[in-house]
Amino acid sequence: MDDPSVNTILVFAEQIKKPAAFMQALRRARAADKPVIVLKSGRSQSGKAAVMAHTGAIAGSDEACDAALLATGAIQVHSLDELVETALLASKMPICPAQRQLGGLSLSGGEIALVLDAAEDLGVTFAPLSSAKPTVKQLLPPFAHLSNPLDLTWAGLYDPKVAQGCAEAIASQPDVGMMVLIQDAPNKLGIQQATRYSKLLEAVASGAALAKKPLVALSNVSDQPHPAPQDVADAAKIPYLRGTRVGLSAISHYMKWSVGSAQSSTAASTEEASPARLGLDNVPSHRMAAEHEARDVLKSYGVAGPRETFCTSVEEAVSAAEEIGFPVVVKGLVENMVHKSDAGPVKVGLASGADVRRAAETMVQSVARNPDHRFLGFLVQSKISSLGEIFVGARVDADFGPLIVVGAGGVQVELYKDVAIRLAPIDEKSAQEAIASTKVARLFEGFRGAPAGDIQAVARTVSALSRFMVDFSDRIC
Repeated sequence: MDDPSVNTILVFAEQIKKPAAFMQALRRARAADKPVIVLKSGRSQSGKAAVMAHTGAIAGSDEACDAALLATGAIQVHSLDELVETALLASKMPICPAQRQLGGLSLSGGEIALVLDAAEDLGVTFAPLSSAKPTVKQLLPPFAHLSNPLDLTWAGLYDPKVAQGCAEAIASQPDVGMMVLIQDAPNKLGIQQATRYSKLLEAVASGAALAKKPLVALSNVSDQPHPAPQDVADAAKIPYLRGTRVGLSAISHYMKWSVGSAQSSTAASTEEASPARLGLDNVPSHRMAAEHEARDVLKSYGVAGPRETFCTSVEEAVSAAEEIGFPVVVKGLVENMVHKSDAGPVKVGLASGADVRRAAETMVQSVARNPDHRFLGFLVQSKISSLGEIFVGARVDADFGPLIVVGAGGVQVELYKDVAIRLAPIDEKSAQEAIASTKVARLFEGFRGAPAGDIQAVARTVSALSRFMVDFSDRIC
């Protein structure tokens, strides 16, 4: 890592035996702007931790490792092909891109469509033509379709000035971080066409250089490129990537790394911890905290909840409901019961005192039939109307420490696993980015005419819980 002649580090790992030391090394490499590309094998389900909540099924050992690699700024790949192409790209980049969007050039509209199909799956984006449009319109024939990636037509192939001018114009856009020449040049290509492709690559490289933007060549086939354009690429230190999806995957990995940074490993504040510690100390040691007790513990961290009252009798529950205002939710709290909805002691949308009384009495009778269940009381809460459910969970991984999980909630959370997993703690900005990486985020952006949700409030909760987990990682199991 300290060798100045080394600019890229490759890791093939079957097991990470010293996670803390490994993460420290990854952070050192990130601080030195040396990409570390990690391929880890053995990603089986059998290694998942067994815990008593949804989070255990979602954030197992593999997911913990993924979160650690993300937090420390490593580039994670999932095949040897990805490892090779990403290493080729990272090791040959003379300039680190400052923006994540690409500028693209090609000689084939059909191959542009292939690239765009794969790019959408991989999260690779091409900047819309803006300031470059007047220049490329003037350089290309009237029938040319002006878009990014840009089809250079025959004009770009036979006139190097056209290719260079288009490349410089697109690369000069401030929202373009790197240029990509989509150019197939199979090893057995005829020498005449290979020579033309070599001149095209030289012209595009000149245009990108004038705009001070890096360039990568991408072949849609995984064959070794023809020696003529490969020699041009080698002389200009331009990576020549092979295979549409693998090549774009390498570009996606590197662009995220180039504009990202390692997650801060700063310890959480202890100002919030004192009231929470007192709340935890008040919970009897022979059982888990009940819902209202757990919520009290988290209050000092800013985790909000509905208006609620804990009651020890049916009459108290009816009075609490009338004071809170209907409709209400009534929950029967049973010692060490994790999933109340599975056992029946949760009733929602109760609209009157009679409804509350009937629901509470039924819960008492149900619990009485099972001698293993110790009834603690009722939790009466105001019923909240919402756009949807967000799951926020956490656990402490034996190797990588506290993890925070956010994503689609409800009873199907384990089925869909539409979640983002990060090392704790994370700030609100990182929490928002984690939420945005899930599909459920679209629901809170005003999906199909629905009102927009308060994503910032969710991010505050995620960040707050992540700080709590760091402060109490020694007491959470």
